[in-house]
Amino acid sequence: MFIKSDKLFLFLTNQEQAFSARLCFCIFLIILCFSLLFGIFCLRAVPQPKTVEGWHVPLVESWVTKGFWRTGGLTIYQGKADPNEHYLYKTSSPVAYYPMYIVQKVIHTVRGKTSMTFWRMHNISLWILSGSLIGFVTFLLLTNGFVLDLRYRSILSFCSSAVYMAHPMVYAATIMMNYDHITTMILIPILVAVTLYAHLSHTDERIHTKYIIVLVAALTAINPPTAALYIASIIGFNVVSGVTLKDLRLKEYILPFIAVFILIKMHMLLGQYLLDVTGTVGSGFRFRSGLDGARDYMTGGYWSIFYDRIQWPGPHSIRWAGYFFLGSTALALSLFVASRTAQMNLYCSQVLPLAMLVVLYFFVFAQGAVIHPYQYDILIVILFTFSIFGWGGGWLLQWARVKGVLAYFVVAVSIVFVMMHLRLYALDNPSPVHNWFPNTATLSPI
Repeated sequence: MFIKSDKLFLFLTNQEQAFSARLCFCIFLIILCFSLLFGIFCLRAVPQPKTVEGWHVPLVESWVTKGFWRTGGLTIYQGKADPNEHYLYKTSSPVAYYPMYIVQKVIHTVRGKTSMTFWRMHNISLWILSGSLIGFVTFLLLTNGFVLDLRYRSILSFCSSAVYMAHPMVYAATIMMNYDHITTMILIPILVAVTLYAHLSHTDERIHTKYIIVLVAALTAINPPTAALYIASIIGFNVVSGVTLKDLRLKEYILPFIAVFILIKMHMLLGQYLLDVTGTVGSGFRFRSGLDGARDYMTGGYWSIFYDRIQWPGPHSIRWAGYFFLGSTALALSLFVASRTAQMNLYCSQVLPLAMLVVLYFFVFAQGAVIHPYQYDILIVILFTFSIFGWGGGWLLQWARVKGVLAYFVVAVSIVFVMMHLRLYALDNPSPVHNWFPNTATLSPI
């Protein structure tokens, strides 16, 4: 058998942490299949337009049709007044789009043109993968922190995956996805999953270190500001938790960040020097922090971002106060319980840095949070999903006398949130009106 029966029995009955790589892989595949089926349901229930938005689409199209090395793999724009002027986009690196370029280049070589279907499938695939990662991390959190058998952990994992994928901010990623989505929806959940898995399976520390280095390097290459804030959150949590400087393991995070950041800047400087570039464009720290005093996106102080929201993907999609209230309550209660018991140490070591990342992003890049709701809001959704299902649901099921009834209640609440969030998204992106009764039909039976 793929999994030995004795290990499977021990794992199902939770009599021993019989956690293996093969078993872990099986659990992830099951959650991935569930996310795929749920994704198909969402796409059938709330159809999306066939167009794909995002500035990466014309960028990759330009690389494919006009030449990748013509711009050195950088983002270069033409001037509006003078097309002969060229400006280098300095805010972010387009490294995340290199794999997309390779695939589209192959398609263009075979078919003679690029494929819009590829963009559509790319976005949907990452959305489904992100949902399965959220469910898998929830499962790992429940496996470590609670004494629950497999069925209840699976129910909570499926619920967390479904509620997360149906959230209007997350579901909108199937139409418009850029490097911010990849950072938030893919890399950060993988970082959390790797750490949880290493703890549960007692992975060799050297292997765990290699994984962390690779993931931090990828996070830095795609979005250096978010990588810096995430590293600061990890270090900050360890410092306040009483971890000594010797045990902080700073090399795993700081060294790959510095190395990749230098490479990115060298790449941009060489491009600016060797290519025919008039200047640079893109927002810097002062603009994204709101310290430039601009009123285009923030009309007041820091707290104004709560009412100065960019209404993306629409005015209804940002109305998820119920989920915000439930998630913030679950997070606050989990922190209270964790301060009084050692049971939740691993939970806090992974969820608290996410909470610190949300707070740091709020204050350091306040205006950036306003103009990038598809990154900041999704961070909040991920944090609250872990809090609700990774802690709230786990605690309720562990201490409930009638677990089956409470599990049904959790499923019912999850269905309510799924349908409510899909409805909010549908209000901003309604499907074409169907004529359910053709002109030749009558309302009276024959």
